[in-house]
Amino acid sequence: MRQDDQKRMGTDPIIRKILLLTRDPRGLASSNKLAGIRKNVPRSVSSKIPVYIEFAQRALRLLESHSLVLLLRYEDLCANPSGTIRKVCNFLGVTYNESMLQFKEDRGHVLKGNRMIFDERNTISEDTSWIDILTSNEIFSLVENQQLISLYQKLGYKLTN
Repeated sequence: MRQDDQKRMGTDPIIRKILLLTRDPRGLASSNKLAGIRKNVPRSVSSKIPVYIEFAQRALRLLESHSLVLLLRYEDLCANPSGTIRKVCNFLGVTYNESMLQFKEDRGHVLKGNRMIFDERNTISEDTSWIDILTSNEIFSLVENQQLISLYQKLGYKLTN
C-alpha cells in the first residue's frame, strides 16, 4: 500500500474494507463529455485518458497490496444486480435482503446523474449511451492507447473498437 494511501486510511486497528467500483473507460469518457456540455465547459476525451490511466494504476496497486478490497465492475452490477449485491453483502458481512434492489423505494442520497431513479423502469440497467455519444475518433483514441488497454484488461475489461 502506498504511504499516502496508508496515511488516509489511518493506522488504528479497525478493519477497513474497500469496495472498488470501476467502469469501462468509454462510459467514463461519455459521462465526462456530457458533463462538460451541461456545464458549457467542453472536455475532450483524449485529455482525460491520463486520468483513467492513473485511476487504473492506483486501483491495481490497491488490489495487489490490500487483501480487503472487492473489485466491482459497474457493468457486472448492471448485468447481475442480485448476484453482485449478494457478493458485496458477503464481503461486508451483511445479510442480503431482496429489498436492497428496490432503489426507488428509498430515496436516500441521490447522486447527480442517476437517471434510473426518475425513469419508469424498476430495474438496474447499464448506460451504454457512449456508443452513440462518442465519435469514432474519440473511441479510437481510447481503444488504441496500449497503456489504457493493458491496465483495464487487468481490471477485467476488453476494449475494442
